[in-house]
Amino acid sequence: MLDDHHTPLDAGGHGPLPYDTVLLHPGTVPGADPGPYVVADIAPAAGGQAWEINLPDDDPRYWDWAAIVTLGDIARITRLTPAGPVSWAPVR
Repeated sequence: MLDDHHTPLDAGGHGPLPYDTVLLHPGTVPGADPGPYVVADIAPAAGGQAWEINLPDDDPRYWDWAAIVTLGDIARITRLTPAGPVSWAPVR
């Protein structure tokens, strides 16, 4: 079951929402591999143009790592919808 944060994919490939999974472009975040990562929240200081990402909760480093990324860092977004997962490359 999906919560209120998970809405159907809007036309135009908008940015991620909390709980979406993202893959990063290689080399955009120092020390980070392409992922996958889970979007934790939208970074309010960036005016909705940056997102906090965490490692998946089954990763042993889950509590020790987080990063802030922009849309230009993200290669692919995956969102769970009632019809199943939907993935897209964000429009930069």
